[in-house]
This record gives sequence, structure tokens and C-alpha cells, in this order.
Amino acid sequence: MYSQHLNVSIFPPLILPLLSLLLLCTLFQIFSYLFSLLMLARISNLSRHLTLPHLSP
Repeated sequence: MYSQHLNVSIFPPLILPLLSLLLLCTLFQIFSYLFSLLMLARISNLSRHLTLPHLSP
């Protein structure tokens, strides 16, 4: 009975940092994905602006 109670008292402090770490990792992945999308859009915009004057007479 006492060991069960000890397990329960030890488990939440261990799982909270793990959950926060998982949340941070997922947030970082989402932000890096959005950042790469933004940079790709900027690069394509720049290339479009650079190639448009050459294409138009």
C-alpha cells in the first residue's frame, strides 16, 4: 500500500517535464515548418520578381 502511494507521488513530477518537453518539441517542429514555408514563399517571390523583367518585353 505504501509503495503504491510512493509510486503515485513520484509519477506526476516525472511525467510533467516529459509532457512539457513533448509540447516544446512539437511547437518547435511546427514553427520550423512554418518558417521554412515562409522562406520558400519569399524565395519564390524573389525569383519571380527577378525573372519577370527578363520575360516581359
